[in-house]
Amino acid sequence: MACVVGRLRIALRISAALLVGATATIAMRAFESPEITQFWDPLTAAGRAALDAVITQQAQIIAYIDDYKLLMIATLAVIPLLIEFKKMPVGGADHTLVME
Repeated sequence: MACVVGRLRIALRISAALLVGATATIAMRAFESPEITQFWDPLTAAGRAALDAVITQQAQIIAYIDDYKLLMIATLAVIPLLIEFKKMPVGGADHTLVME
């Protein structure tokens, strides 16, 4: 059993590495184009500014996604409290006001 699990882990690592390698190769081929390298060249000021803008945009998207994850976790944590507050007393509720 341990041998099978070990082989599955190795196969998973190999397939993940191949997938990442293929994706990275496709992305790197796009940067071989002179039009792309002209605008995203980190050796020029305009290229650094363009790269900075793209990285900042991607960071904002990741932060936005993380905010929604935090809201989901907070919502899931509050659901048991809502269920507890919704329960009515066994004898019924007597909501008469007492005024002195």
